[in-house]
Amino acid sequence: MARTMDKMAMLAPIQKHDEYYTFRDKAAENKCLMVVEFISPRSVPCKEMERPFKDMITSKFQNNNKVLFYTADLNNLVNLARELESEGAPSFVLVKDKAVKKHMVITRAEKLPTLQKEIERQLEDI
Repeated sequence: MARTMDKMAMLAPIQKHDEYYTFRDKAAENKCLMVVEFISPRSVPCKEMERPFKDMITSKFQNNNKVLFYTADLNNLVNLARELESEGAPSFVLVKDKAVKKHMVITRAEKLPTLQKEIERQLEDI
């Protein structure tokens, strides 16, 4: 099921390479920040980060309709990860106005405030 722009901050999957461009273009059209989390489902750090990342989304961005969160499986979207220069897993790519603004690799929950601050910084001029 494709994610619509009227949904509040939730984590939606990107399952195909071309879906990324559809979501990116919609985000730009609606003046939204796009946050893509690249994961490897078998990776221990990815498993450990799953709940804290979802909790951050819910507690900090649930009512913010200017940020959209997506997850992409590195195993299925290797070319997209390379294209966006995603380095490691879990990694986060922040996209605004169709351009990658920031890459971050965060493997521990205590580092999530760094991601939160960067998201907030990117949202300042939207």
